[in-house]
Amino acid sequence: MQNWLVAQNTTFTVESIQPGDRIAIKTGPFKGEKGLVKEISKNRIQLLLLDLEMKITLNRA
Repeated sequence: MQNWLVAQNTTFTVESIQPGDRIAIKTGPFKGEKGLVKEISKNRIQLLLLDLEMKITLNRA
């Protein structure tokens, strides 16, 4: 699965979010999933995908 996700070149828009916020993914391979923002740093956002019980890390461009 990781190789498949790495091959995806998905862009995303980040609105004003904070750790603890619940979000809905609108595009990309996880479209329709709901997530919980776990951590935000200068270059990365960590999300916990609630239904999949999976943590993903998004790199900011």
